Amino acid sequence: MRQGKIKAEFISIAAHELRTPLTSIVGYLDLFQEGRFGELPPLIGRPLSSVRRNAHRLKRLVEDMLSVSRIEAGKMTLKPEPVNLGEVVTDVVTELEPFANDRNLHVATHIDPIESIDADRDKL
Repeated sequence: MRQGKIKAEFISIAAHELRTPLTSIVGYLDLFQEGRFGELPPLIGRPLSSVRRNAHRLKRLVEDMLSVSRIEAGKMTLKPEPVNLGEVVTDVVTELEPFANDRNLHVATHIDPIESIDADRDKL
């Protein structure tokens, strides 16, 4: 039991320590992508997009680690609200499309209208 608690604390501390610099990295990459520092040379656009996507992915993984720590500690809070699952799927497909495009794959979806459910959208 004691080892499990030590492991959970370590994961929580490591995730928090990773989140701080990642937030800064992701923030600056977003600003570059938005053109806030001026127009970037065309050759930089695609690699920058790839770095930005992967930084966001890493940040989500760190957030997932923190969520697991909160669940194990019994401190997870949910914010249920009406959620349209079709929109969630569309958002996920849109987010993953660049990965498919990098591999010359095309992703198509057709989602029939469904009723909203009460859920915490960020946790889905």
